[in-house]
Amino acid sequence: MWKTIFPMIVWSLLVVCVAGGATSQTLNRVVLYNRSHYSVHIIAYDPTCRIRVYQGLLAEGSSIIVRVCASNRRLGSLIVYDVHGRNLRFSKLHDGSQVSVRFRNLSNR
Repeated sequence: MWKTIFPMIVWSLLVVCVAGGATSQTLNRVVLYNRSHYSVHIIAYDPTCRIRVYQGLLAEGSSIIVRVCASNRRLGSLIVYDVHGRNLRFSKLHDGSQVSVRFRNLSNR
């Protein structure tokens, strides 16, 4: 019995190792512009790889470049949160995409 099961286990592990090593994650560069009329504290989150790609202050009219993971179709996505928990979602981002972030100022109400 072990003569038939052991080779199948080894073959399965070999296939998993080779397949896992052959694929690599593609990263797309995305430019984030702050179109708000004030500086905003944001968190940019990549839902594909489930990681935070930026956290900090984005000054009025400035931009930053973040890298997001791409799917099989070479498209990424991004969720941008402000300090009040509001979010903007962007999908189908290819390498070199530009997205504008604009949040209303809640302190002016």
